Amino acid sequence: MGSVVLPKPPSVTVTMSSALCRLGIGLDDVIGGGAAVAPNSSVSHITSGAALIIVPCVVFPICELFVLLVFCACGGHSAKPMPKDTSRHDLSLPFPGVHGPDGFATQYIRLDCCTNPELSEYCKTFKLPHSGNKTVLTDRLTAFSSDKSRWQSLLPGATNSHKGSRKSETKGKPKTSTLRRENLFEGAVAVRTPNAPVTERSKDLRTTEEKAAILPWAKRITSKYPYQPNNAQFDGNASMYINPPISAIPGLQTAVVQPDSVNANPSENTNALRLFSELLSYMQQQNPVTSSSDLPSTVNAMNTEPAATILAASGEVPSTSTWESGSTASLARENPSTADVTKSTSGNDEAPTRTLKMASGKVVTFRESAIPDPPAVSYAKSVEDLLLVWDDNSPQWRGVSPLKINDIPIPIVYWPTVYKYWKGTQWKGVKKVWFDWKILVRAMSHTTIEDFWARFSTPDKHGQLQRMKYTRILEALAKERKAENAQLADLARMELTAEQLTYRKGSQRYLMTKDSMIAAYYRKFKGFDSGGSDDEDDE
Repeated sequence: MGSVVLPKPPSVTVTMSSALCRLGIGLDDVIGGGAAVAPNSSVSHITSGAALIIVPCVVFPICELFVLLVFCACGGHSAKPMPKDTSRHDLSLPFPGVHGPDGFATQYIRLDCCTNPELSEYCKTFKLPHSGNKTVLTDRLTAFSSDKSRWQSLLPGATNSHKGSRKSETKGKPKTSTLRRENLFEGAVAVRTPNAPVTERSKDLRTTEEKAAILPWAKRITSKYPYQPNNAQFDGNASMYINPPISAIPGLQTAVVQPDSVNANPSENTNALRLFSELLSYMQQQNPVTSSSDLPSTVNAMNTEPAATILAASGEVPSTSTWESGSTASLARENPSTADVTKSTSGNDEAPTRTLKMASGKVVTFRESAIPDPPAVSYAKSVEDLLLVWDDNSPQWRGVSPLKINDIPIPIVYWPTVYKYWKGTQWKGVKKVWFDWKILVRAMSHTTIEDFWARFSTPDKHGQLQRMKYTRILEALAKERKAENAQLADLARMELTAEQLTYRKGSQRYLMTKDSMIAAYYRKFKGFDSGGSDDEDDE
């Protein structure tokens, strides 16, 4: 008989397939013709059963259960289960878990159910390379799971492996304060360290023996370190300073000075006074606050030559240097000699004074409190006015100055003497300005004002001469000084020895290296007109 093929809607196969899957029967078992049917079943028997299934499913798609019951009633046999795919093995593999005293705990992970990001994360956890596709990552994890010796790589690295494991903490050298405290408390750690945690402060954890040992310990400490009031301590220290040991001063043990023979032999008196000055120096070193007013009256009354040494130790030697008037023909007296410095002899409470002798013969005596701040004045727009206030020994001096002390005008040339020693900080602020004025006065003193401005004037775009600015003049003078100093320094190095080109600073001698310093020394050595060094730092 010919078979008639009926058209099937798309939902028929889906409906029948879902119904058969609920009963565990595959669609191929029904239509495929004996692939999963028992060997003794006939093909015609299956075909008739299949026809009975297809027609009701087309007509009545809702009665799926009824169709299946009819199929079973017609002699249809249930299909055998499909053989298991032996190529697919169980991938639930052991992996290391938490590490404990007995080693790693084992955890099982099913790799076939993991996505590629999950496999990559497992590789990171087990310190494996985490790049590649799913197959590569699965093989990598499988190899790691099968080799348990590789699990040891997850353990942390050993510390101090060359020394082995340490069970005790290494203690460093105790501090000096700790040793001093232990010595004071006789080895007992009685003082808690500041950073130690405070626990059970209200509970006394000392034993009975420790409590009983407190009083004997306190008695030993009191006898070893007796209490002294502040006055007693001061008196003891003062007695040590006033009555030093004889052995502390060399030569004093063998020196015996008789009071009756002080004026008998001058050489012996000098030796005795020298030893006495050494004693006084020792007392001054031990107690720097001691002044000459605290010494006995007999010491201050001595008027012999070694007394200068004694007063020098107490800082009471006045300076007797005087100023040189300098050349009266030159206007550029940039470096006057230092002023006299004296201290009042009527009492120690009076402030020291300084005496300034100017070239005109006028004398100004003043204290530090009488020195005002450096005047804020500028001569950038009137350079020639510097000659009117610079030096009282010049014909241009008009008797006025921006600085006055005790209502007396002080020429600008004396400003370093006024400010350098008592107002050092203020002098540093005005030093650069004063040095520029000095250079300008020197340039104007060797010529007339007309020639000076003719030298420092430049033509403008119309051909008319215009005076150079203040800063441009200083730059031009600095360039000229640098070239002149370099030339004179070369001549000095050729004519003078290295020993001559040295200067003293404190107790040491240093070699001159600056051209400005060497040129200033060479001018003085040759008798040239020298206004001091051309370097600001040498002022």
